[in-house]
Amino acid sequence: MAKVLVRATDGMPGHLKGDPVTVQEDGVKWGNLDTLATWVASGRRKEDWSGWAIVVNIPDASVASLRFLMEPDQMVIERDDPKIKRETGDSVRVAHKLDVRARRRKLDIDSLPDNQTERTAMLRDGEITKTRTQVDTTLSIRARDTVMDTETFDRVKVRDPSITR
Repeated sequence: MAKVLVRATDGMPGHLKGDPVTVQEDGVKWGNLDTLATWVASGRRKEDWSGWAIVVNIPDASVASLRFLMEPDQMVIERDDPKIKRETGDSVRVAHKLDVRARRRKLDIDSLPDNQTERTAMLRDGEITKTRTQVDTTLSIRARDTVMDTETFDRVKVRDPSITR
């Protein structure tokens, strides 16, 4: 069985809700801040749990089959290269790749539960068990911000803080 630790809320800049944090085998020893179960086991009150992550248990999947969830994302920005334009007078488009902190794929954790009872249990317990097929239906490629060629890097970063140079 594979276990996927998924962000349940937006976090530090670039760490977005639905991002897979890690994929581990069943029996993994989570850190005290990773899951609700380890939070409570370390002597903390359940009411104080931030709810930042949910563990998705996938009994019919291996860690190797889910490694693709850990792929980082990239954003491609096309712009006129001003240096070439100055030298030749011709406008030349160049593509710049920016790495982003967010994962390429995200899980729609809001649609993982089949009903309100399962949703309540997921939020209460900090985990949910789903088949690989059920998880695959909630996966999507994260839509990246559209970047106009006149915008500065800093202005784009304000709208999408997961972008890095």
